[in-house]
Amino acid sequence: DSIGMLTLPGTVKSISDAAFDCPNLTQITINGTKYYKTDEIGVLYNASGTRLVYVPQGLRLSEYTISDGTKQIAPRAFLNQTTLRKVFIPDSVTKIAQDAFESVPHLTIYGGTGTCAAKTFATKYNYSYNLYHVSFYYDNELIYDILNPAGSVIEDYYRPSDDFSVFGGWFKDSALTQEWNFDTDRKSVV
Repeated sequence: DSIGMLTLPGTVKSISDAAFDCPNLTQITINGTKYYKTDEIGVLYNASGTRLVYVPQGLRLSEYTISDGTKQIAPRAFLNQTTLRKVFIPDSVTKIAQDAFESVPHLTIYGGTGTCAAKTFATKYNYSYNLYHVSFYYDNELIYDILNPAGSVIEDYYRPSDDFSVFGGWFKDSALTQEWNFDTDRKSVV
């Protein structure tokens, strides 16, 4: 119960499902093992990033976005994340263990139109589903956040203006090369 930090040595080749039940664990350090990695906040994935293994219970997250390219969510991966309210599951996820979100009582699962595994899981285990999160930024500042049903179009919300610039539109990419078409584009990946 009192373990706050854990170091995985290079000799660790496998971790059994549900190996951790440490309510105070906030940090997992990878020390030379080529079989596992952590993301920027300390969530444990296999080395290829295709399997989410464990979210340290001590992180006490309110929301989490699963890395794109993840294919599986392991049993008890989100064990006792009682403060978790939102999880964003990418279309790449095809398998979610039945008890992946054990003891996560107030969870809403967000996904796009292609996240069949997420929608099936949410429906089967009575979690809220069918919304995705879209953020509008202007000059690197968040100006508007919305939640929309998956597969629906987004209303053309806002066109900022000031005395010194001309608004060029909303774009799908940070390079500003793919303009968003509010009449036809639908968000499918979170």
